[in-house]
Amino acid sequence: MASRGHHLAFLRQLEAACLAADELAEAVEASFLQHPDAVVILSFPGLGVQLGARVLAEIGDDRQGFADARSLKAYAGSVPITRASGKRHHVGRRVVNNDRLNHGGYLWAFSALRSSAGATASRPANRSTNTSRSPPNWPQPLDTLAS
Repeated sequence: MASRGHHLAFLRQLEAACLAADELAEAVEASFLQHPDAVVILSFPGLGVQLGARVLAEIGDDRQGFADARSLKAYAGSVPITRASGKRHHVGRRVVNNDRLNHGGYLWAFSALRSSAGATASRPANRSTNTSRSPPNWPQPLDTLAS
């Protein structure tokens, strides 16, 4: 019976944490929607209120903070590093980056695939009917069609 008491205590703590998370989400939404850039950020496919607030918080609202888009991508860690010396050429990933912004970009990309009308229209028509685990019938590359 002692274990039942522990389970109930855990459930009470879990319920309190869920309520706190809901209150935080409401506060984030109220604050984000008051920001002057909220309309612009919400116009991007795949960015909702919570993810838009997260991206805005990581980038900041200083419009002069990044010289160009490439410097913002470098800050997020999505620009590859190329090192070349003589015959050696290596393209690697950045180790130093903003992990929270990088993960926000990851979530943004996959949610944009689901919410963008252009991405939905470019998917093959048979993808929704393919229920097997085999890949859908994508168009064949030109070199395989020639042989």
